[in-house]
Amino acid sequence: LPSPPPEVPPPDDSIERLRELADQGEIASATALCLRLLKEDVTNPDLHFMNGLLALSRGDQRDAEGAFRRALYLDPAHYESLVHLTLLLRDDHRTEEAQLLENRIERLHGERAMSNG
Repeated sequence: LPSPPPEVPPPDDSIERLRELADQGEIASATALCLRLLKEDVTNPDLHFMNGLLALSRGDQRDAEGAFRRALYLDPAHYESLVHLTLLLRDDHRTEEAQLLENRIERLHGERAMSNG
């Protein structure tokens, strides 16, 4: 059997590398890379979502909320941002706003189920 090709690490300036750094707990390095990537691609909702996750890991709920809201502005159906923002709002006792987002999640989930079936 031929040996599998060696794994190629992701490029240093990629969202894959950003996720890798975050998964390894390299929060400062991941944050620096995320901010650099955002300067190059400010309309990428996944980058704003990752920025929100990194803010949460630093204990900065205000920055996290802003990042999740930016992701949702760019992609109103960004599921991960909807879920994280809902949880953040619930933790902050903003239940009415959280409920609105939960309703949105349920609608999106229903639309996804219908489009897949």
